[in-house]
Amino acid sequence: MAKTELGLKPYKFQKVQLLTEKNKLVRLQRCRKLLRRASSQRWERFLFTDELFTVQQAHNSQNDRIWSVDAPSTSAIVEHRQHPKSVMVWGGICASGKTPLVFVYEGVKINHTVYRRGILEAVVLPWAKKHFGNVNWTFQQDSAPAH
Repeated sequence: MAKTELGLKPYKFQKVQLLTEKNKLVRLQRCRKLLRRASSQRWERFLFTDELFTVQQAHNSQNDRIWSVDAPSTSAIVEHRQHPKSVMVWGGICASGKTPLVFVYEGVKINHTVYRRGILEAVVLPWAKKHFGNVNWTFQQDSAPAH
């Protein structure tokens, strides 16, 4: 009745990250700063970076389907772990290239010291000197606590 007579459609709730007013203000300030830099520099000299890779298969119960004549047995099972196995991988890209990947050993917690010494000083700066030369460039990273 709701669908046919009232023309209503069902919509699912969406999960989103909770953003406080402070979070929104910080993001707005960062965006404005980035836009100012973008107007004075070319986008080709922006290095974007991120990290993380989870090994466990993602499961979408709404869209994942197996089309079959008979009900599948064990092939329709997707295992889920409370703490899935993962490999920490860091990488960076820009319009004209990519950094080497950095694989972080299992059990190593990325704090500011590990991030600065193991990634920024050991990988990013030498790569950027070779890649960008003496030209100004912008290092754009996410808001992870170690950064």
